[in-house]
Amino acid sequence: VGFYHLSALGEERIWNSFFQANLNQPILIQNDYLPGHELAVAYGIYHSAFRVTGGLKWLPMLQLRSTLKAADQGVNGDSSNTGYQRLFAAPAIEVTFGDFRLYTELSLPFYQYFNGNQLASTSMFKGLMAYSF
Repeated sequence: VGFYHLSALGEERIWNSFFQANLNQPILIQNDYLPGHELAVAYGIYHSAFRVTGGLKWLPMLQLRSTLKAADQGVNGDSSNTGYQRLFAAPAIEVTFGDFRLYTELSLPFYQYFNGNQLASTSMFKGLMAYSF
């Protein structure tokens, strides 16, 4: 289940903001294992797009994201070593040229708490290449 809201900031409407929330609620149990529910919330701002000669546009963005993941349940759930809380900032940039789009993002944690003993990255990088046809 999710929710998304987009709005313009200021009278000039150059900057925009968005709010997004998603809830993942597992409903099926298999082999006595039920994943924990997860709530992800994000707030971001972005510029409506800087234009460069030749049709090249770039769009800077900054997001603040939080994720709360409950521990897994059931005999095979290992509830003492699953579940977490995270808060991080994610600066990003999107570049478009005609029908091509390139998006890159670096997520840097402000706060992280993991139940028990879990492996976790100190930062996350996301890249996307797309073509609209």
